[in-house]
Amino acid sequence: MKFIKKIKTGLVFILLPWKAEKQRARFLGMALLFLLIIIAGLGFTSVLHYTATTEFCLKCHEMTYTYKWYKNSKHGSNDKGISVDCKDCHLPENPVRYMMAKAQALKELYVHFFHPIKTEEEWLAKKEDMDESARSKIRNSNCIKCHNNYIDTKRGKEEHAEMDPKEDKCVECHAEMFHVVP
Repeated sequence: MKFIKKIKTGLVFILLPWKAEKQRARFLGMALLFLLIIIAGLGFTSVLHYTATTEFCLKCHEMTYTYKWYKNSKHGSNDKGISVDCKDCHLPENPVRYMMAKAQALKELYVHFFHPIKTEEEWLAKKEDMDESARSKIRNSNCIKCHNNYIDTKRGKEEHAEMDPKEDKCVECHAEMFHVVP
């Protein structure tokens, strides 16, 4: 008889009353939802990070020429052994602007699939327009984050004395620094 009472007590413990069962289900549901949000957030962050790498940018054949020309520039190869990645110039650091830039970059998928550039000659014919479009999106803050020490020097201040940071863009005067055609 004692054995049966213990079984009944154990079953009562396992099969909690309806209200407690509902609370347990709600708790487990919320915990599962929280876990799924964490996993989705980590996945989304990983995708954002990967799509900002130079390795990812080079997956499109359209970037073959751009990368070759970048390697000829001071940003791609210099005597100091320093090089920058695509994201350092082309993606803003501000999280909201970063997401906007990523969304705008989706049009490049359209170009890749429906209007691909297949030869270097095609690329060269469109280079000026593409350069202008790309440079219009590069912010001075992207340049200054690496070159701030130079701008603060006496020589840097003299050379940039007439520059209005609100009106002028670094890339207007320093266009020869990027993607140099050999």
